[in-house]
Amino acid sequence: MSKKINTRNAFGMVFCFGLATAFSQTDSSAISLNEVEITGVQSKLFTAGKKIQQFDSLTKQHFNSANLGELLSVNSPVFIKNYGPGNLSTSSFRGGNASQTAILWNGFNIQNNMLGQTNFSLLPNFIFDDIGIEYGGSASVWGSGAMGGSIHLNNTPKFNKGMSTILNLGFGSFDAQKLNSAVHYSGKKFSTTTKVYLNQSENNFSYLDTVVKKQTHSQFSMEGFLQELSFLIGKNQKLTARAWYNVTQRNLPPTFGSKKSTASQLDKNLKLSADWIYEGKKLIPAIRIAYFDDILNYTDSSVKLFSKSKISTIIAEADVNYMINPHHKFYLGLNYTNYTGTTLNYVKPNQNLNKEAVLLGYNLNYFEKKLQFDLNIRQEFSPAFNIPLTGSTGISYQLLKHIKIKSQCRKSLSLTNVK
Repeated sequence: MSKKINTRNAFGMVFCFGLATAFSQTDSSAISLNEVEITGVQSKLFTAGKKIQQFDSLTKQHFNSANLGELLSVNSPVFIKNYGPGNLSTSSFRGGNASQTAILWNGFNIQNNMLGQTNFSLLPNFIFDDIGIEYGGSASVWGSGAMGGSIHLNNTPKFNKGMSTILNLGFGSFDAQKLNSAVHYSGKKFSTTTKVYLNQSENNFSYLDTVVKKQTHSQFSMEGFLQELSFLIGKNQKLTARAWYNVTQRNLPPTFGSKKSTASQLDKNLKLSADWIYEGKKLIPAIRIAYFDDILNYTDSSVKLFSKSKISTIIAEADVNYMINPHHKFYLGLNYTNYTGTTLNYVKPNQNLNKEAVLLGYNLNYFEKKLQFDLNIRQEFSPAFNIPLTGSTGISYQLLKHIKIKSQCRKSLSLTNVK
């Protein structure tokens, strides 16, 4: 086994060295390598008083072949509950559990609402351009399910960059194999990016029980792709469409005390989105739509358990930012979300849930934006249950170059108790 792994590692190093030699410029004294660009993304509007952590491109590059849970566990105070490679990985921070963390892909919440949480092992860092953490309750901005905080995963189209390609190969112990590849082309008014990834392993490591044993029935594989198209359809207008498809197949190993396991799980995730934005001098309207299709099939033939579930999500949003003057900004947002859950475990095989939301925001800034004050109010509506009105205020002041004072207050108010 070790000889096989060493051979693959050697092949991988030779292959990568060959690529570096083929695509770099050389002279008699030095080899010119591509520069590493460290970038930072500005915080979104209406987050004064909140702690925002944005991962720079160098940190993200180090974890390019890892999943989101591995990135957060090393580079943030977020506690990641990880059950091993290919298995369940969830978050817990600021006293919140996994269901109280909103996972936002380009502004859309991608939590599986049949589970109430997101598995970070299904989120490869490679396909996201920007990754950030918003600490503390964000229900007044991102809706229910964001009590502990929110994690932002964004894809940012780039224009007028020409043609570029990326290829990453990796081999490791226990027959681990990884591949990430991206092709990007952009002109003045058009941008396209295609990303594909593969991650698989036998995962048959040895461990000490009463005697040394080898893990069995723990293989996993994950593969998928992301396609992004973006158009500048006017002087200040941009239209973007994205498609993300992921398939994960994994065997679930036996628990302690069990001799073998026949359990396995299949995840299929399709995510489609499109957004239009107009960037005017004072008015910035935007429209966004998304469709998610998440399938989770659990099988255990030893106990004759065959559980199949599917949830389809439709999200439509419209919002507008209005700048009265450089010191005062207003925000109005509307959201419609429909969930359709399908499983034989329900009394009725198909269940539907609708939610609507209205969001109002106000931003005040003075002294060249050193002083920031935000006010956010959100009300959600659902025929299934009452959802309280949520609000938050935040203030921050840049006292010195490296010292900023922040404060935030959040409040929920049930309208059923208002007379």
